[in-house]
Amino acid sequence: LPLHFDTAAEHPVEKQRTLLAVLILIFSGKSLLLAEDHPINQKGAELILEKTGAAVTIVENGLQLQELFTGSAKGSFDAILMDIQMPVMNGYEATKAIAEAPMSWQRQIPIIAMTANAFSEDIQHSLTAGMNAHISKPLNEDAGKDNKKHKNPAAGGGTETQVIAQ
Repeated sequence: LPLHFDTAAEHPVEKQRTLLAVLILIFSGKSLLLAEDHPINQKGAELILEKTGAAVTIVENGLQLQELFTGSAKGSFDAILMDIQMPVMNGYEATKAIAEAPMSWQRQIPIIAMTANAFSEDIQHSLTAGMNAHISKPLNEDAGKDNKKHKNPAAGGGTETQVIAQ
């Protein structure tokens, strides 16, 4: 599963407008394991990801993800989309657990952080933790549209969904 992207800073408007197109290229026909604890985020991500032609399996926390994934047959999943802040076991802990999985093929699955934590240090933390890429939330088709309720200029936040890969 190739996961190479330019940084969002290189082509911010183009990345915003083509997020769904990029996701379609990457996830079309793939089987994805999504770890997300919030029901609204689960449904939103599922709807968008299914538009790409992907099959999506959802779990609510990192421990459920670890148990399902390490108990699955080789080839059951093509990639993992991992929220960071989850109860029971967070995304960093779940990534570490997968890195220590007993089967080598399990340790090689692409893990993509999918989180609202979108500052450069958050992205770097995800990559340092062993994740292969970082997608900032909210994940939506209209990422280029301005949505004031999600924007926090004082905190440096924004509404754009960015895709960053190592």
